[in-house]
Amino acid sequence: LVKLWDISTHQCIHTFYDHTDIVNKVKFHLDGKSVMSCSADKSIKLWDMRSHQLIQNYSAHIDSVTSISIHPSGNYLLSSSKDSSLKIWDLREG
Repeated sequence: LVKLWDISTHQCIHTFYDHTDIVNKVKFHLDGKSVMSCSADKSIKLWDMRSHQLIQNYSAHIDSVTSISIHPSGNYLLSSSKDSSLKIWDLREG
C-alpha cells in the first residue's frame, strides 16, 4: 500500500491499496498532480492525487520492479526490475 500524508498536520490523506506486494519506490510526478509507485508485484501504478483514482497500471516486467525515475520532461518513466531489464514508458500514451 501507498500512503499520502499531509506533512503540516501529520495526517494520512489517502491510502492506495492497488499493489498486491511490497512497494519498492514512490515518486511524485513533476506536474505535482500525480504519484507513481513500483512494487514486487511486478507493476507500476500511477494515481491522480486529487481524485485518488488509478490513472495507469504498467505491467510488462516479469519480476519485481525495483526502481522508477521520471525524465525531466515529465513525459517518460524509466523502470528497472529484478528480471535484469530496464523499460522506458511514454506517459503520454497511457
